[in-house]
Amino acid sequence: MYHRIYLIFKIFIFSLHCYYLASCRASLGSEPSFSNTAQLDSVRALPSDTLYASWLAPYRVEMNRLFEREIGFLPYPLLRGGTSDSLGQRLIWNHLTDAALAFARDSLDWDAEVCLLNSGGIRADLGAGSVKLRSVYETLPFDNALVLVELDSLMWLEMKRYLLQNVQPQSGLVYVFEGEELIDVERREKRWPLRVLTVDYLQAGGDRMDFFRAGSVRTSGVMIRDAYLWYWEEHPDRLPLFDGRSRKKQFIHPRKP
Repeated sequence: MYHRIYLIFKIFIFSLHCYYLASCRASLGSEPSFSNTAQLDSVRALPSDTLYASWLAPYRVEMNRLFEREIGFLPYPLLRGGTSDSLGQRLIWNHLTDAALAFARDSLDWDAEVCLLNSGGIRADLGAGSVKLRSVYETLPFDNALVLVELDSLMWLEMKRYLLQNVQPQSGLVYVFEGEELIDVERREKRWPLRVLTVDYLQAGGDRMDFFRAGSVRTSGVMIRDAYLWYWEEHPDRLPLFDGRSRKKQFIHPRKP
């Protein structure tokens, strides 16, 4: 289902690009400039470009029809912004990393302990109410595929040092805060190698996550967007909360003599 939607979307974008190039050449007599970029939602045909407009029309109609399909409902918004007591958590972060981890375990049969993503790959909030397919594409616009990386103890220490400076979306770890400062990152399990689910962009060193590059990698070819859509279909009632993946430092009071 989602491969078909993705194909329609790609055909539409490619056709729009062809239309744009032809329109600019016809109207300007030169190579196109950025100031004349066509808009996805308002393709206007010049008199000489009716052929290109006719090519685009069926894809645009079908794409709009598919993108308006409702995939779920949210009683509250999933926001990228945190609150004063959320301890670095974001509801959209939690939902997405939980979804990817569930998909990897259930559909790929990957024994992943942790899912680690980057906040920059999540581009929009999900508002309360009806959630449509279009919203998911706006939230996850990049074609990032899921990969599984195996890390040894030294790579884990590099990952931990990175996270202490860069709080990122994750599932399977525990962020420990003292006040508003992140002071430690703990694992829930102690097995080696540490199996981390992430995306190919980060595994290649994106967002300075160089600790992934030396690890053993298993690829899937499945877009994280598709894993998220699968989660909405399979677990529509599993909505995120501010949970135990972050906690405050526990102070141990000295015993009285």
